[in-house]
Amino acid sequence: MTKNVGLQPADRLLALEIRSRRIGFAVFEGPSRLLDWGIRSCSHPTRSLRKIVAKRVRPLLIRYEPVAVIMRSENQYSSQTAARHRVSVVAITQEARRCGVEFRLLKTEMRKRFFVQRGYDTKYQVAEMIGELFKELSWKAQPQRKAWHSESYHTIIFDAVATGLASFAEGVNPSECEN
Repeated sequence: MTKNVGLQPADRLLALEIRSRRIGFAVFEGPSRLLDWGIRSCSHPTRSLRKIVAKRVRPLLIRYEPVAVIMRSENQYSSQTAARHRVSVVAITQEARRCGVEFRLLKTEMRKRFFVQRGYDTKYQVAEMIGELFKELSWKAQPQRKAWHSESYHTIIFDAVATGLASFAEGVNPSECEN
């Protein structure tokens, strides 16, 4: 059965960020303690995407036993098609349900608004702030880049952390999340 509770300051949260060939994750225990983070590969020449995503997320759910899994409802930064994104969301939802963990989709506009209200307008500024908050990530902070340069490989971790931080924000309107 899925728990349907609001996030408390000490709750364990698994924040995910999906790209076309990888999943970035961040595990929080409350908004100020980052337990783990990383990147999982999701490409395989013969397996279905749903099975691959489920196989990559399942160990995270079992190991960390989060109260909730959260990710953005859409990803404007990825070249991933909407269909691939939907398949990934369905796979993660099913794995979370199987483990008795609540699954939430955070609207991208809500996450963006959370950081803009605090004066962080760009992904670089958000990543810089995350590097200051969590010193263990500062060495992976992305350098400021030109629009025509590719994102750093580690950007997906910072995006997952940003989603997690936004979900812990005080006064998050439940209508900003989709179950």
